[in-house]
Amino acid sequence: MHRHPRDSGFSLVELLTVIAVIGILLSGAVVSYWYATSRTHLIVCQSNRRVFDSSIQMYRSDHGGLPPGTIDDLIPYVHNFDSAVICPGGQDTRLAYDPVAERTVCYFHDD
Repeated sequence: MHRHPRDSGFSLVELLTVIAVIGILLSGAVVSYWYATSRTHLIVCQSNRRVFDSSIQMYRSDHGGLPPGTIDDLIPYVHNFDSAVICPGGQDTRLAYDPVAERTVCYFHDD
């Protein structure tokens, strides 16, 4: 059987099929990346909150009471305070101290 030069190459259906498959794979990858990134931000925020909650207990043992009401009172107790106080998921969201609950809160991740 003799092939014509016009028969070589891909048909439109084949090209559209390949593009559709690549699109489906990319959409799955983007969703997975978004989930992993948001989950990582949550874990880092929770870790920072645990550090601050521990520093509240250290403050309590040093001063015989709780901090007066702002998280900035814990600066001497937290290594890298300036970066730890910023929630990675909330962009400009700072962690805050809740004196009633005696814990650190994140208004980006807390309900």
